[in-house]
Amino acid sequence: MLPVYLIQGKTPRLSISNNNQRRLSIVSKHFDNEYQNQQQVQIIGSELSQPLSNADGSTNRRRLTQIISLVDDNNNKENVVKLKGRYLLLFIVEPILIGCLLFPLLVLFWDCGWNLTVTMLNSLNGFPLTYNLDGQNYTDDVYGNYSPQSLIVPYVIVEILLLIFYLGQDLFYDFFKRQHTLIEMILLKIHMLILSFMYIVQWEMIWTILDQYTPQEWTFTMILSLASLFVLIIITGTLSDLVCSPFVVSYDSIEYCVRFECPLVTEHVSGLQHERIMTKNSLESYCYNMKSDANNDQISLKISMEDKTTINEIF
Repeated sequence: MLPVYLIQGKTPRLSISNNNQRRLSIVSKHFDNEYQNQQQVQIIGSELSQPLSNADGSTNRRRLTQIISLVDDNNNKENVVKLKGRYLLLFIVEPILIGCLLFPLLVLFWDCGWNLTVTMLNSLNGFPLTYNLDGQNYTDDVYGNYSPQSLIVPYVIVEILLLIFYLGQDLFYDFFKRQHTLIEMILLKIHMLILSFMYIVQWEMIWTILDQYTPQEWTFTMILSLASLFVLIIITGTLSDLVCSPFVVSYDSIEYCVRFECPLVTEHVSGLQHERIMTKNSLESYCYNMKSDANNDQISLKISMEDKTTINEIF
């Protein structure tokens, strides 16, 4: 079985080293008629996998991908690997779980946090605690708008706390990792709760300032929105992930599991750990790119669970 080489600056593809003979495969028949058709590519077990050769002649511990035959030359049909058992059940239940349970809980949390922030503003301005919450139409201007001080001061405090949280997240993470598993989980949930409430206060302050102290004409709103997008493009270089959220809900299609975590765990990557995670993700993405490219030549590549385990063991 031939090694796979990643050519810099080009699309990942199968390459053949100079010190190896050309392999007879289905792909070769498209380029040279002297090669006979190969009905099936023999399945190569992990124990027979050849090591990946480097340019200097050294080899790594093992290959990370395996080529299996999913092609029948008679009918050109590919064997589709179907999910079975609990994987199929999780595949069906996952969107239902997200849409019917996690998302309503998330909306409920944000609504409660928003109302709590409005109650805090009412208390700071001497208004009734149910002002802007009881659904009544206050048109007699008895209370008026919230004072600028009550909006700016909490916003500045929250921004300072967020800065402290982000600058000290490495220290927090290292401290949590030294604790018992149960204590670590509790501390992470507390961290998530505090961080999420600060996000809500931040949003409420900005929203109220724009609502009460800026013109309501649609032209101004349109210009402000476009200007904000332009500033975001300049600062971040992308428009992705515009809404900051203290919750990270994701579905891992490789390990078939739903992840519901906080940014402290998912975004804590620095130094050597960052390099390991990036290398691991690059290897997995490269394997999937190989699968997409090989489908054009009627060969399907598959990342087995053994390959996934090997990547985790290496990194």
